Amino acid sequence: MTRTFATPDGPRQHVGLRCAAGTGRCAYTPRDFGPRPPPLNLTGVPYSILAVVVRRPGPRFDNYFLMTSGTGCQFAFGGTGCTANTVLHLGWLWDSFIRHSHYDFDVDSFVLRPAEEPTLIVAQSGPRGGMDVASLGAASTHSAFNGRPDPGPLSGSNLLLIGGTPFFEGGIDAPDWFFSGDFFALLIYNRELTLAERQQAADYLRNNYGPR
Repeated sequence: MTRTFATPDGPRQHVGLRCAAGTGRCAYTPRDFGPRPPPLNLTGVPYSILAVVVRRPGPRFDNYFLMTSGTGCQFAFGGTGCTANTVLHLGWLWDSFIRHSHYDFDVDSFVLRPAEEPTLIVAQSGPRGGMDVASLGAASTHSAFNGRPDPGPLSGSNLLLIGGTPFFEGGIDAPDWFFSGDFFALLIYNRELTLAERQQAADYLRNNYGPR
């Protein structure tokens, strides 16, 4: 799907990925998007992730556009019960609650904003790490909401998944969660960015998808 964004340099049109429920829902790994993918597994790996997401109307629970499959998750109980610090959550808990960080260390930020407003979510490990959420909307002051101190490296994270998890038949222990919404940009680095690099990456996304 395509969308026009009001950027500092005028309107720009971008192609995004629309994910929804059903058999055609999203469930990708980084290698599906290019010949030089980041690691498929974030266990003990430093990371920096920046994403531009547009949430579609309609609240639902566990609505994560990027996560890891984790360890010990109980398929029979809807993918809950995962081992602490094995699943990375980036997305929405409910319609107005953004959830970010690691399983059992999650932060839920209440952010009431238009459902179609672009949102920049940043996650980074390491001493400069943490999680923060920024608005890219038209009257935007892209301030952070409930920044999260770095909870440490992921352990037993297994696959890095974009758009949720696929349907797992046979009761494989993994979350059975999908993403319902649109996202347009996803930058994944297999290292911790410096503050200057992180600002440069965020400015790049703001210049392309919304006001600075």
